[in-house]
Amino acid sequence: MDAHYYHAFLEKYAAGRHTQAEHLAFRQWLLHTTPAQLEAVLDHYAALQRHRLPQPPAPAAIAALEARLNVLAPTPAPAATRRPVRWLSVAATVALLLLAGAAYWLRSTHPTSAVAYRQQRTAAGQRARLVLADGSVVHLNGSSTLSYPATFEGKTREVQLRGEAYFEVAKDPAHPFIIHSGRLQTRVVGTSFNVYAYPHAQQQEVTVLTGKVVVQDSASTRVVTLRPAQKAVLAASALTVEPAPTPTQSIAWQQGRLVFDQAALSEIVDKLGQRYGVRITLHSKQLLRCRLTVEFGQEPLADALEILSALTGSTYTVNEQHVILRGTGC
Repeated sequence: MDAHYYHAFLEKYAAGRHTQAEHLAFRQWLLHTTPAQLEAVLDHYAALQRHRLPQPPAPAAIAALEARLNVLAPTPAPAATRRPVRWLSVAATVALLLLAGAAYWLRSTHPTSAVAYRQQRTAAGQRARLVLADGSVVHLNGSSTLSYPATFEGKTREVQLRGEAYFEVAKDPAHPFIIHSGRLQTRVVGTSFNVYAYPHAQQQEVTVLTGKVVVQDSASTRVVTLRPAQKAVLAASALTVEPAPTPTQSIAWQQGRLVFDQAALSEIVDKLGQRYGVRITLHSKQLLRCRLTVEFGQEPLADALEILSALTGSTYTVNEQHVILRGTGC
């Protein structure tokens, strides 16, 4: 599809006459366009005099926007050929553009809904438990935020998660329960599962304890179905299904523990980094081969790093909030 198609599409956006298929196609195009192409299309959009953007969407739609912006900006060209791009204005326009599309589809799905959203936040090291209007129970881990409606209306029950939470969803086949967390959308009817979706985590996970869960990656549109003792893992832009022989390990954080069974070292340092608010980097590729069975409790960061160092035969350095682990591998 050429630039003329996208110019015409933006005009449809402005008038609220685009179709869902066109909306999805444009979002896919945003992932692969060059800075110059993106700027040209957005300049055209900005020049439209008759655009009337809808009202901002509910928090559940914001998760989809954040996922798009996280993967939107293309890799910069080499310095010799790179030309300045007004990324701040581009990002602002893209935000308005995607918000408009998200609001359009929310409004078409729930044309008369005016849902009031609430937020539950937890600080680092803090946990919270809340009961939603439908009777579903949510256990929220530290440094997490859950946005949820005061009452559920329409055909679905939708919430937004940033961080980690364990869900015990009340069964209601007529109203699927949907969690938006970064790029992942988790859809269930009545089941229990854990969602690990911190914004800056190296990977996101959905681990099922009971029932059936459907997980979709909004970027690739890949969909996987999970049963008990399985987990979906989004890492390196790929959504895969892995076994979780002891799924209760995924919710050991409720007792202040992190439990790993032959887990990749990359997963372990990611979750330790989230717990302690630091970034842990593996300096050598050999360390990526390490798989460990280990449990952490409430020990300070220095003790946790000593444990990792002993198990992997590595050394570490700490520079403010950045930890570098060096070694020849396990």
